Amino acid sequence: MKTKSLIDVYLKIAILSTIVILAVYYAGNIIMPILLSGVISLILFPLVRKLNIWGIPKSLAVGLVVLLASASMLIVIFGIGFQTQKIISEFPEDEVEEVFDDPIQSVEDKTDVKISKYTKEIENVIEQVKSVLVEAIPSALNRLTNTIVFFITCPIYIFFMLLYSENIRDFYLQSIKNRSRGKAFIKSLEATYQNYVKGMLMVILIVSVLTGLGLFLLGIKYAIFIGILTGILTLIPYVGVFISASIPIVLALITKESIWYAVGVLLVYVVVQFLEGNFITPKIVGNQVSLNPLVVIIGLVIFGAVGGVAGMIITIPVLALIKTMANHNPSWRPLKTLIETR
Repeated sequence: MKTKSLIDVYLKIAILSTIVILAVYYAGNIIMPILLSGVISLILFPLVRKLNIWGIPKSLAVGLVVLLASASMLIVIFGIGFQTQKIISEFPEDEVEEVFDDPIQSVEDKTDVKISKYTKEIENVIEQVKSVLVEAIPSALNRLTNTIVFFITCPIYIFFMLLYSENIRDFYLQSIKNRSRGKAFIKSLEATYQNYVKGMLMVILIVSVLTGLGLFLLGIKYAIFIGILTGILTLIPYVGVFISASIPIVLALITKESIWYAVGVLLVYVVVQFLEGNFITPKIVGNQVSLNPLVVIIGLVIFGAVGGVAGMIITIPVLALIKTMANHNPSWRPLKTLIETR
């Protein structure tokens, strides 16, 4: 009887997971903003509660918090965009033209490695990359449109989720049999996200300083900005480091005489990534959000395919939510074993 009950639970979890994955895949543009808004609302809720304690009415407190969060996000986005445009505009035109006109000769000029004998293979690879980029343009434009809609709708969702947070909380508690377990789950979820946010802010600061310092010692221009960008992109596990590393590597290849500067940049990122993944994040963020890397990668693929960068950003918070639910539901223990790291 007990075995049959367990099979029923696993079957329900499998069916529910399949429904959620299919819904996210086929209705990602609708579901993803709601998911992201829910995660952000959980993170911002303590600020609203703090303002309430100070005597500020809830509707005004929610409005102030959403306005502050939206303004901060816009400042970061426009700041990154402006600085990136400035970096690109300062690239030496002759160097850029040389790289694009004859990339093989450009590499040979900066190194002692002769790759001319592989000209045909390299040209085939370059052509394939060009064709992929051309094919990706329509998709990129579509993503851009979705992103604009995304950032317009999210603040609206967040505002009403925070405003009616008590209704959502009471609905959840009235929908379950064990109210004490439900209250413990809500309390644990709040603590998990608060620890996650505090820990990630510290991780971003440390990664920014280490990366910026390493690039500065190598003489790479805009080392401080690139360091900060690298820290912010740690919010995207595994993928963020590759995106952030590409900028200083390209910068070193174009502006420096020797390819060894680019190699040095790569080493800086390898060392910082090793420290971040093995020491910094586990030590600071702690075990509350320690997740199996395989599950994280699968989550990144699924959420990234549906929601792009925003989907990747919420992968860890969503998996942390699932893990917290598993912690408070005995029948979900196998799922907890699968998600957590050991």
